[in-house]
Amino acid sequence: MKHIVFLLYILTFAVGFSAIALSILFYIRERIGWFKYYIIFQSAIQFLLFLYALRLYNDISFFHVNDIVIMVITAISFANMVFLIYIIPFTVFHMIHRPWGMRENIIVISVDAVYIVLTVLYLVMHYDIVFFSILNAIFFADVIFCIVISLHSLKNIQERTTKNAVRVFMLLSAVFFPLIVLNSFFDNLFGAETMRYPFGMLSMPLYHLWWNLTLVIYLIYYLSKPKNRRIIHDFLKAHHITKREEDIIDLLIEGRTNKNISDLLSISPNTVNNHIANIYQKTKAKSRVDLMNLLS
Repeated sequence: MKHIVFLLYILTFAVGFSAIALSILFYIRERIGWFKYYIIFQSAIQFLLFLYALRLYNDISFFHVNDIVIMVITAISFANMVFLIYIIPFTVFHMIHRPWGMRENIIVISVDAVYIVLTVLYLVMHYDIVFFSILNAIFFADVIFCIVISLHSLKNIQERTTKNAVRVFMLLSAVFFPLIVLNSFFDNLFGAETMRYPFGMLSMPLYHLWWNLTLVIYLIYYLSKPKNRRIIHDFLKAHHITKREEDIIDLLIEGRTNKNISDLLSISPNTVNNHIANIYQKTKAKSRVDLMNLLS
């Protein structure tokens, strides 16, 4: 079973690196401020999973390292956790456009300080279950706080891209987060030691894998669209353009005629004309050229 888990980690790495590469391209193209923090957060998660995989590889291979190296890997893993406790709420606050000031900095840094002290005690006490449980509780509380505040702020998010990202994050968290919590408190999972890890060995890479698969699919779709697509989306949302009207606008941008649009969407020419008339009315455009100027 350990070998299957290790293969899962390799697959997760491949998808994760693809997601990071596409995220960098997305940021370079769109320059959405909070997305650079997301890339840092994503890289930290990827590094954490890499450290877990190293420990797992040591368990399944014929070449075993000594306990000092294992302790160093474990310590680095917890240092990464300290960073994640800070970067997760920092990224979420910027994503939902919530102010991040001195008060937030002091609170999160204080939590990190407590986490560091407990981590030292945990390592010195040879992986005592009490400290292990407290460390998990602190991290999970940090994540739950971010989930709650994102859910509360969802209705206030205007950008469609950000709102969709939050919705997908909520859905996947609802499925996987309870499993991660339960997994982290079990001593063994299919024979793989988990007590020296902040998380269990299986739930976390599965969560990371599905989230990044979703992100890769979305970014490939998004990056295939024109460069100013995000601006167009924001413009259309502000004018309450429906999904069908947006499809027609996409075809108008491509230079399609009304007859082409009718054939491609399998609707009558009169329906196309009615949709275009509604688009003109909502955007205050007087012609197709006027509409293209507004979109640009």
